[in-house]
Amino acid sequence: MSRNIMTCLLLFIGSFIIAQDADERLIRRMADQFLESIDFVVVDQNGKAYPTYKDAPGEELRIKSPYLDWLYWNGLFNIGMYNLGAVLEEPRYIDYPHKAYDFIFEQEEYFQPKNKEIVKKNWWEINPAPSLIQKQAMLDLDNYGTMTAALIDVYTDERDGKHQASPYLELYKDQIEKSIAQLKKQKYLEDGTLARHWFFDPSVWIDDMYMMISFLSRYAAMNEDAELFDFAAHQVILFHELLINPNTGLYYHGYYGDVDMLAKAHWGRANGWMFMGIAELLTRLPKDHKDRAKIEKIYKDFVVNIATYQSKEGTWHQILDRDDSYLETSCTAMFVFGIARGVNLGILAPRYSSIAGDGWVGLRSKVDANLDIHDICIGTGMSPATGDYYDRPALKNDIHGTGAFFKAAAEYLKMKKLLN
Repeated sequence: MSRNIMTCLLLFIGSFIIAQDADERLIRRMADQFLESIDFVVVDQNGKAYPTYKDAPGEELRIKSPYLDWLYWNGLFNIGMYNLGAVLEEPRYIDYPHKAYDFIFEQEEYFQPKNKEIVKKNWWEINPAPSLIQKQAMLDLDNYGTMTAALIDVYTDERDGKHQASPYLELYKDQIEKSIAQLKKQKYLEDGTLARHWFFDPSVWIDDMYMMISFLSRYAAMNEDAELFDFAAHQVILFHELLINPNTGLYYHGYYGDVDMLAKAHWGRANGWMFMGIAELLTRLPKDHKDRAKIEKIYKDFVVNIATYQSKEGTWHQILDRDDSYLETSCTAMFVFGIARGVNLGILAPRYSSIAGDGWVGLRSKVDANLDIHDICIGTGMSPATGDYYDRPALKNDIHGTGAFFKAAAEYLKMKKLLN
């Protein structure tokens, strides 16, 4: 009997290792294909490409690749690649965000004076928007949160001699400090909850939980800033209290302060932003912080709640509590990341890895033979009508989900190695 048990155990371990190798091979192939598709060039009005603006003959230029603009989804993509490189010990993936920021700061020498007047107007109505306009605008956290978060990873590596330093290293530092200063200028509700002041004034978007915490937690850790950790923890608690639905354990997308009403759809990616923000804070929040136990409980309660809405395919729905909405990729990636991060930190018991494991199986099913990622909801504003979330298109390789995919992949591989 014992010999049979040992044989079964060895077969299980062997199949686990084979599956893990298959996952790693798939992720590497996907990462390589995405990185190979990113052209580090600017183009003129006729589409002619130049390595930098310095090589162009004074034409109107734009950055060719959407992955090299200063946009929040690129911050998430940069973090995903950086984390993947760390887990796989693959320098090419770690190099990517370093190279991306070096390129952006070099091209800014051209775009900054051109955007100086545009940024004073309704620049968000321009289509296509001028390259790097959001870096200059810094209107809300969408414009600087995640991009600053990934920049902190790059800056600390280069400052500490772990990576060759960019000639723009001091400008990186200046940008990081500028982002912290801007955060202090943002609008807040009377109780101190961070808010936005455009479109709906004021309004609270749960998206900002990740936009804010991803860079604020890194900045606080980099500077051992206890006050900023207090601020970050307090924001998590305020967002949770304002936006949680106690009946479902899910979060609403946001709050309209101008009419004192909630945007009540349980949009998948909105919940993913909140969950990832909490996970990022718990990664860096000191163990003895006064609010850590409360935030860990918020985190654990959400894990239990979100697990009840997971589909049999392992993925989650676009509207989490509506089975007739489509199975959506970006929120699934965010939940896989958040749960795997909890296991890796020791906040969750290993048994909870099965939720992330099932989620990863679902994510793999969204990848086709050409390594394209399907069913990613496009960018989505806040709405009081649940029907608006049903109607949002789900696209292939939409930039709003590729970064979340690689962030989930990195954390999943790290979890599998830990449990092995």
